[in-house]
Amino acid sequence: MSTAQVLIIDNYLEEQEFLCLKKRTLEVMGSEVLQPTYYPLNNSTHKYVEISNLLISAARKFYDLKSCIGYEIWNHNNTRPSGRHSDKDDVYYSLTGKLKYPICTIVYYLNVDMFLEGGLLKLEQYGSIVPKENRVVIFGPGIFHEVEKYTGERVSFVMNPWNQPVCDGPDDVPSEELKEII
Repeated sequence: MSTAQVLIIDNYLEEQEFLCLKKRTLEVMGSEVLQPTYYPLNNSTHKYVEISNLLISAARKFYDLKSCIGYEIWNHNNTRPSGRHSDKDDVYYSLTGKLKYPICTIVYYLNVDMFLEGGLLKLEQYGSIVPKENRVVIFGPGIFHEVEKYTGERVSFVMNPWNQPVCDGPDDVPSEELKEII
């Protein structure tokens, strides 16, 4: 397994396989912006299972996912995160003030306009990564990142594999871990 914190895999799929995946996924997705959604690892019923399996396979080559029990997946369909952040269990953090990180973060660029201006993925302490179709970017837990403003078309899928349950609300947190609300 790799100890590198940032991995970039260009041309992850063969060209024809990529073009077919891109066409199928964009047709299924339409203009939808998928919010982070958690699925158990062996769930094969959601509409993005094909791309989910692809991303898990990419990460398995570099990260030990034996303890992975599920994943969150979402897309950025000509959108971007609101600012600098690290991927974490946001609900758990808001309830406890404590951090729980995924095993890693995986970004897959499905559609990038050849006239795209901006839109770099900026990884703190690691530099900037240009979005490129069929590119997979995998980085370790706790790395702060952001996407710069851009013009043009840019569709990416993002996945966080988890080795612990993701918190849905206060019932998922032991009472002694809940922070005091003043």
